[in-house]
Amino acid sequence: MSAIRKIAAAILVMAANVSVSLASETESQHYLLGSLNQKSCIIPVYTSKADSTNPLTDSLAFIPGLITKRINGLSGNTSVRSRGARSIDSKLYYNGYGLSDPGDAQGSSNPLWGDLSIYGVDKVEVLNGPSSSVYGSRAIGGVVNFVPNMSSPQAFYEYGTFNTHKQGFKGYGLSFMRTDSEGFDEHDDYSNMTLGGVHPWGHNETTWVYSETDAYLNNPPLLGMEDTDDENDSREYRTYLVGNRFIGAIGMDYQLTNSTHLSSSSRRFSFNPNSDGMGFESDGYFQGQAINSRTVLEYEAWNLSIGHEYEHEWLKQASITADSKDEADHYTNVFMAEKELTIANLSALLNASLNHPEHGESFESYGLRLSHPLGQFVVSSKRVYIL
Repeated sequence: MSAIRKIAAAILVMAANVSVSLASETESQHYLLGSLNQKSCIIPVYTSKADSTNPLTDSLAFIPGLITKRINGLSGNTSVRSRGARSIDSKLYYNGYGLSDPGDAQGSSNPLWGDLSIYGVDKVEVLNGPSSSVYGSRAIGGVVNFVPNMSSPQAFYEYGTFNTHKQGFKGYGLSFMRTDSEGFDEHDDYSNMTLGGVHPWGHNETTWVYSETDAYLNNPPLLGMEDTDDENDSREYRTYLVGNRFIGAIGMDYQLTNSTHLSSSSRRFSFNPNSDGMGFESDGYFQGQAINSRTVLEYEAWNLSIGHEYEHEWLKQASITADSKDEADHYTNVFMAEKELTIANLSALLNASLNHPEHGESFESYGLRLSHPLGQFVVSSKRVYIL
């Protein structure tokens, strides 16, 4: 029995070393996966190799705790669920920048999961479970960060079923990928092009992404009904993100970090009757823009960090068919502080924040994380990981 236990323990340790890792100091600082004080907190992050020639959600299919689902092929809907939460409760990041759809009424990442195909992403980091204290109310299920690597020049071309063509290039800080497919049914065509870039300069690094999608919406038949050809139903999607990150030292003990990005999206859905008269007429669009700025000042001598985050969103929804339009805008200020204490091998991380929205009452939140190494194990306040 003892031999079996030793073998089982060895397998667990090997598996953990392969699939579970702690974000290194460089990764935490660079990609901003972690808490307000990026260099001090021990945060377990699941790291997996990404397949960057397919939609980004394909890289999440075999990660524990995540469920991905695509309905009706490339042109259909895609959802990602973490720990059983809704798809809108998992927050998407690219190179440390939050990717949400400003045109979505809930400001979630949900509309992006299926269409975003960025060639040059070679790693994905997943933080399972509630992460709202660090990443906001849209991260109830978890956080997914796609890490790019565009340094080595490389190109590819693929051809497959349903007359599907894929081609892409990455290198010199740039990436390009295009996917075209006729789909598995008539009037099920799909086309997507995504461009991106990461450009370091001095103490700054600029990241940008642009993606456009055109697709037919030929829905599958309902149970017990004959398949109808939805020949005039389509959708269009355009989105972009531009962000810049600055990391600089102030004297010997202070470090200042600022991360600012602008995102925009436009979605349009058109439904028209078929040639046989079946169907209905509806034409509408959703547009939105958001700007987010996060500034953190770290005082290394005291292991203390203070920060401020500002976010402003604009949303427009319109129905061309009904000749109606709705517009809204909203901003939020968040003030944060974080302190690390170390006593012997016990590490404690205390954080507090004050959230002040434009509409609604201000509220405070507090957090405490404890960690202590026990041989080959690290015990945190939430989970136990084998290292």
